[in-house]
Amino acid sequence: NMDTLRPLGFGELFDRAITLYVRNIFAFIGMALFGLLPMVLFSWYSDSRQLSTGARLLEGVFHISPSASLSAATGHALTGTDLFVWLPLIAADSIVYAAICIGVRAARRGEPFAAAECLKRALQLWRPVMRLAVASIALFTGLFVAAAIVAAIVTAIGAGVFVLLGGGNFSSGMRLMPLVIGAFVLVVSACWIVIWNFALFDVVLEGNRVRKSIGTAARRLFSRGLFWRLVAIWACSLIMSYLA
Repeated sequence: NMDTLRPLGFGELFDRAITLYVRNIFAFIGMALFGLLPMVLFSWYSDSRQLSTGARLLEGVFHISPSASLSAATGHALTGTDLFVWLPLIAADSIVYAAICIGVRAARRGEPFAAAECLKRALQLWRPVMRLAVASIALFTGLFVAAAIVAAIVTAIGAGVFVLLGGGNFSSGMRLMPLVIGAFVLVVSACWIVIWNFALFDVVLEGNRVRKSIGTAARRLFSRGLFWRLVAIWACSLIMSYLA
């Protein structure tokens, strides 16, 4: 059974992923082109206008402009125009990723596949895919807020201990808060992206409900010893996308 999963090391996982994509490069490029136009328009929009915090945060998550994610904290209130711009982008991206899931399964089985066929099947699943996208954004928002609160509490406790040990004043210790929050958010982002990818495969290929897929993805991430290997792959992919 070609779909049977077994634990793989980081090197084997990364090598198999690269090999699979290289062998089917034109099909996957064809799928990516479906989301290219919205990305180009969004990049043009982001260069010509100051984006809001929420829009630039999503821009950073979807790897369109690394500089946007670095300045996400300096934006203005979310506007209807921002929503009009990035919601179609999220929709197109979600369909592309769903098509890639279908293509990956076909490639693992050794079956021929075409970009148009995978995109057509992904579009037929647009409702569960969009529900997963909305649920994933809500999940990320909740995790982001929780991580920021926990990081702030940890920083405050650390600053208090720092003061008690005679190392300085409280405000000096609190200067580390942005760094601590950034570290917490980075870990949360890695977990979220991995869970979203697992859940997307489950929704698209297995036909499971969104809530069940997210729960299964979270359990799979933390119960099979895959966490650090998948985080390492995510980090490598993120670096490669920025360098590209």
